[in-house]
Amino acid sequence: MSLTDIARRLRVSTSTVYRKLDQFSFKEHFDKLQRVMFCD
Repeated sequence: MSLTDIARRLRVSTSTVYRKLDQFSFKEHFDKLQRVMFCD
């Protein structure tokens, strides 16, 4: 799902979605791999 799709669903600007996602800190776990890997 793209930032534009998320923005449309939430009825906010793409910039708002980007700013909010930038506030999160994602912890990476390198000891496990995902079952499905997706590249956009």
